[in-house]
Amino acid sequence: MGFTARYFLEVAAQMNGKVLNFSNIAKNTGVDDKTVKNYYSILEDTLIGFNLNPFNHSFRKRLNGKPKFYFFDTG
Repeated sequence: MGFTARYFLEVAAQMNGKVLNFSNIAKNTGVDDKTVKNYYSILEDTLIGFNLNPFNHSFRKRLNGKPKFYFFDTG
């Protein structure tokens, strides 16, 4: 595992259950925000975590909401 991947996993673990901001995560890990998006897609593809879209009865509010990322096993 590379140096940046290790930092990414540490930051991603701290962001568990919070709204994702790829640019802030990219600043903290020292990589490009597109790389961070790719890392999160790898976590989803390998079934390590998932995005949870916000629920609201109002369709407009639902469109403006940001998804949160959760790991399946936090222990």
